[in-house]
Amino acid sequence: MVLTPKIVSSVKIPVVTVGGIADGRTMAAALTLGAQGVMMASRFIATKECEVHENIKQELIRKQEFDTVIYGKSIGLQGRGLKSKVLEEVLAIEARHGGFEELIPLLSGQKVKEAWVTGDVNYAPLMVGQSIGLINDIPTCKELLERMAAEACDSLEKASKACNG
Repeated sequence: MVLTPKIVSSVKIPVVTVGGIADGRTMAAALTLGAQGVMMASRFIATKECEVHENIKQELIRKQEFDTVIYGKSIGLQGRGLKSKVLEEVLAIEARHGGFEELIPLLSGQKVKEAWVTGDVNYAPLMVGQSIGLINDIPTCKELLERMAAEACDSLEKASKACNG
């Protein structure tokens, strides 16, 4: 809620809000704060078109915003991911000041690629944001975007009515 208006006030180019956007209400909030658009990542994982194992999509539906954790700060590769056995191991290594060489094998892109194919949510870090707390279905991308547009318009209309009495 702080970064979007701060950036909007600081630049003369269109601003796109990233992070926490998963439905029309959050998109409306970003637009109200001055963004010209939004970018979503986690929400698109749980769509019919996303080529990820069904286990991962279902895991995103089951999990909530508090089921994510920040990792990688100790090596300058900070990310947020779904809590899992592998991320518990990463955090333990970071807590004892383990190094880059010890962490990178656990964080490799190849491991993530394999997890997406096999559906093993504990094999590799699955980078997702807290917006997973708003994911509760697996629509098509078209359905998702149409629903989001309608929800955003409804939210903006309600906000306008609140201002205009």
